[in-house]
Amino acid sequence: MRTGRVVKKMSLHAPSDKVLMRGSWFLTSFVLFLIVLVAGVAIGTFFFNYVSQGVDAKVLRTVNLSADTCALGIEPNQVIKVIATAYSSSPAQTDSTPCITATGFDVCRNYALYGSANTIASNFLPLHSIVKIPEIYGDQLFIVRDRMNPRYGRYNIDIWMPTYSEARRFGSRQVTIEVY
Repeated sequence: MRTGRVVKKMSLHAPSDKVLMRGSWFLTSFVLFLIVLVAGVAIGTFFFNYVSQGVDAKVLRTVNLSADTCALGIEPNQVIKVIATAYSSSPAQTDSTPCITATGFDVCRNYALYGSANTIASNFLPLHSIVKIPEIYGDQLFIVRDRMNPRYGRYNIDIWMPTYSEARRFGSRQVTIEVY
């Protein structure tokens, strides 16, 4: 006995609607996941760079505050006569990483961001010492961030300058420095 119903046969080669629906849901979810992942990485990188620059600016502001404090009458710990020379970030005058000092400070980036050239190389002063060279630079502060070649004896400093020509023009001078 037959009823009036028509039975539709399913082909093995044609996917059912349920499979298509599951496949498109999976693909949509995967694409959405990738978009969120890429956006998260981009936002994270932006905030990392923003915070990093903020930290660099805070360090620079701290150095400037130290300059104001020194100008208020704090006496230096030492006053020393030294031979001052200058150097720049050229591989001929430095090692294979010309912009990176012994403390890991990037003098080129600092100069590009803030226009500040306040790094000194010295073998006899402790790293991170604060120094003034009043005869040449007045109240400007310098920080010992680098070391010199050991062949240069005691009581020599090397002032970092942004260009080779500025360093050559500076030459070699005997100066009195104040160490804080």
